[in-house]
Amino acid sequence: MFKNLPNFLKNYLFPNVSKFNKNYFFLQFNSMKIIPAFYIILKNKINNNIKKNTVVIESSSGNFAYGLALICNYLKIKLIIIGDRGIDEDLCNKLKLLNTKVIIVGNSKTKNIQSLRLRVLNKELSKHKNNFWPKQYDNPDNIDSYKILQNYLSKKIDLKNIDIIVCAVGSGGSSAGFHKLISKFNSKIELVGVDSVNSVIFGNSLGKRYLRGPGSSIYPKNVKYNLFSKVFWVKDSEAYTQGFNLFKEKGFNSSPCIGAVHLVSNYLNKKYKNKKILAIFPETGERYYKTMYDMNWLKKRRLFINKINKPQKKKHLSEDLKKFSYIDWNKMAFKSK
Repeated sequence: MFKNLPNFLKNYLFPNVSKFNKNYFFLQFNSMKIIPAFYIILKNKINNNIKKNTVVIESSSGNFAYGLALICNYLKIKLIIIGDRGIDEDLCNKLKLLNTKVIIVGNSKTKNIQSLRLRVLNKELSKHKNNFWPKQYDNPDNIDSYKILQNYLSKKIDLKNIDIIVCAVGSGGSSAGFHKLISKFNSKIELVGVDSVNSVIFGNSLGKRYLRGPGSSIYPKNVKYNLFSKVFWVKDSEAYTQGFNLFKEKGFNSSPCIGAVHLVSNYLNKKYKNKKILAIFPETGERYYKTMYDMNWLKKRRLFINKINKPQKKKHLSEDLKKFSYIDWNKMAFKSK
């Protein structure tokens, strides 16, 4: 499927594989959602579900949109993205340069931004009879796309000795995808999900979120609840502070999402000293140079704190905590509200 892609596009697919210590490994992607974006478009182009005059229409706050823009521009496919203020001016300009029509909806006070985006998306679908909707939140190809990494990762890291995967949970594709991939090497692998405070995915109440990557205001069908051993919630200020400190202290190319995943992974690395942890870092810090890397911006929005406390354990989902916390999920089923 990817054989005929030029190298400049192939280079987006494979992460840097490294580690912080002997038991804490990580994969860092330039933009991880490019993998399902490429996979879904190429598969449906090959299967003739996307034809010469098809318009691809999708809802996205950033990274999936960028992946779609890259592949659709290369294949000369029309693309419309329904986004929100999470798409900053720089990314919006890049999407437009890649011949993408970008429709921005909502404002800083909009809570259920994904539902609003989907309403606008459905209006756009009705305008274009020859359309294709990738459905990143519900399409099982989002999950299956990560299998393309198997040969690459198996040469870079001993997957059978990984005990815990730590992954941000948004659309659900990457968490289920990496579990499916690595469980082939270790059937006892534990999956730890990182959600954001004010996200509804794992039963908390909906609220405003600065943090992107983890979290959602809808219930994606790609979230496979019965795979998770533990679920952590991280609030905006904790994620931004941890991301900022990773750069300041280590020079690490960080982001708020990386901050959230590292906060959880580092806690587990210290708690379970003999277990090997693999953290999934889905992006770099490029989108955050004018925000997370700016102390004045952080302080103005109260997104920097002096100390991050250890996570508080939740005993029941009814405890709607608003700070770093976790629950032993124990692979239980979950029915959305």
